[in-house]
Amino acid sequence: MRMKKQCAVFLTVLLAFTSVLFAGCGKKVTAEELMKEVKANMEKVTSMSMDIDADISMGIKQSGVGLDLDVTMSMKTEQTKDPEAAHMTGTVSMSLLGMNVDMESYSVVENGKYAVYTNTAGEWTRTETEKPDENSLNEISEMFSQNEEYKLQDKTEKLDGKEVYVLNTTISGEYMESIMGQMNSAANLGVGGADWSGVKIDSVIKIDAEKKLPVEMILDCGDSMSELMKNAMGASGSSDAEISVNEFVMTITFGRFNEIDEIKVPEAAKAADVTDGGEEDGGLESFLNGSISENDGERETDSAVRIPQGTDSGEEDEDTIYINPDGSYQLENFWDEGTRVNIRTPEGFAFNEYSDNTYFMFDYLGNQDFESVVASYMLDSDYTEEEMEEYYMDDVKYYQEDEDYSNVEVQTKQLYGGGNHIWSFIKVSYTYDETSNYIEYFAWTILEDGRVVQCEIEDYAYEQECSLIDDSILETVLGALAE
Repeated sequence: MRMKKQCAVFLTVLLAFTSVLFAGCGKKVTAEELMKEVKANMEKVTSMSMDIDADISMGIKQSGVGLDLDVTMSMKTEQTKDPEAAHMTGTVSMSLLGMNVDMESYSVVENGKYAVYTNTAGEWTRTETEKPDENSLNEISEMFSQNEEYKLQDKTEKLDGKEVYVLNTTISGEYMESIMGQMNSAANLGVGGADWSGVKIDSVIKIDAEKKLPVEMILDCGDSMSELMKNAMGASGSSDAEISVNEFVMTITFGRFNEIDEIKVPEAAKAADVTDGGEEDGGLESFLNGSISENDGERETDSAVRIPQGTDSGEEDEDTIYINPDGSYQLENFWDEGTRVNIRTPEGFAFNEYSDNTYFMFDYLGNQDFESVVASYMLDSDYTEEEMEEYYMDDVKYYQEDEDYSNVEVQTKQLYGGGNHIWSFIKVSYTYDETSNYIEYFAWTILEDGRVVQCEIEDYAYEQECSLIDDSILETVLGALAE
């Protein structure tokens, strides 16, 4: 009896081992069959989400001036097929500007037209264009039936707990043009008009081994994008610009198949002003095409990047902010047009998009919940040392006398040697309305020609002590004056 049990156990183990050993001896999966099944499954998809992340590094040179630009883009999209609609949220960061731009958009069909509602800097706008012939979800499905060769790797991988097939292929420029066109329509990025016909992009596609649906696609666009960007710049009239793309990697993560019931445009967006549905304003291409300017005869540098402020037309206006080739910003005097100084982005800070050309704000990157630090700069002229001290001490006296302020502590005027300049500063700390604590530095320096550069540093903390900065912040912030 005991011998029978041992034989049964042995036989069970042997059968299990044999089944594992020969599990892969059936019909081998081929790339062609796999992608045919993926395409069939994608055609049945009624809704899906995609996360699109891109890292871009490029160099731009024009009129002998070179600039490096690093751009990161992170977008989350969801789409439905019937009714055709899309919702996108995302952030674009540009190293040259030291800033992040948050965006949100809804794309829906209204009265036979394609309506795009875009939220930038808290304001909604609406554009209207002709409805595309092809549904966006159908165009994504077409990627898996293109006449390109797919090479299936020998081994599967694990990705987010899923077993995935890994395939290598080359994505055609025509398909990339379609993808970028969808992103442009969804986010009003202003990236249309480029000639993609000769572009070939190496790609890796990962397919869920069980569901036969895409999980991830990685596009290495770097080698192809330099010529594409050069052609785009030439078409815009900037044919002398030299573009070199060092890195352009886009990762698309697929998910939430058939789980999105409806995409609704919020009422706040529906109340948006309608803009011209023709050529899109803004976007990376618009920034590159219009940002590098020749010396206009009034600037202090030979060439500068300009950031148009306050207009919808794309034309330069009086609030235009200029960036020098070394990355410093030109701060202008509100009261004396043509007078300016150069301010670098302080280390550990980022340029605040709500700045204008006469008032720069930089946000501390170490900000925390309920505590933040802001450094701001202004330019004036024809004030004496005594007048500047009196000006700021009037603010201090107000804190001391108003009953809403408590725990007011003042360090009267001190001197600090920041960079090539001698700064005067007053430090004050106080509590406002019993809940908000502040530390403020009021600093100024008077240049030899009478220009007065003012700098204010504010540490604000709600229901806690200010803890993000100390006096060492003066070296960082006051040293950002690039004169």
